[in-house]
Amino acid sequence: PARPFIEVFHEQPVDFRRAIVDCPGLATAPYVELQSIQDGQAGVRLISLCQPPRFEFLYLVDRGFVADTISARPPVRPSEDLVRIEVEMRMPSGTSPFTPPPSGNRFYGRDRLAMAEALGAELPVDESVLFATTSSNPDWQALKPSAPPAAYSNNHLGYALTWFGLAIALIGFYIALLRRRLSRSAS
Repeated sequence: PARPFIEVFHEQPVDFRRAIVDCPGLATAPYVELQSIQDGQAGVRLISLCQPPRFEFLYLVDRGFVADTISARPPVRPSEDLVRIEVEMRMPSGTSPFTPPPSGNRFYGRDRLAMAEALGAELPVDESVLFATTSSNPDWQALKPSAPPAAYSNNHLGYALTWFGLAIALIGFYIALLRRRLSRSAS
């Protein structure tokens, strides 16, 4: 069950810890968009900064998923209204050399430092990410708070081994067939 953030934030490992955190102004905070897929639908995840009360550093908060079919976004304006959300803490993987660079405020990989810079972070940003499991904007139904699956299915290595193995076997069979034909024609 979720516990107050002050009790949970220092526990190690942080992965999959559930907490209740207060984020001033989160409902109208600036955000960057992270390209994503959820339940087979393309869209973006809205990422904002949060400085919980009594903390001297910031957290990136993944507020949830918005489908590409929805063009509206939550309002962005200064506010200090406290928003209480339940979160799941995670240590996300970084980007790879094949990840495209950001385009405006749209990111294609979870580059923590670049996102924090784009959001104008003035304090250090913690390595863990808070994934909202309750809505920061309950009145805006298009935002679907959720933590992504623990791991995405990645069978590419198995597929590559299967198909390249099959190709090597067929090449070997073809070479054996050619040798057999050449030895018959030579005799």
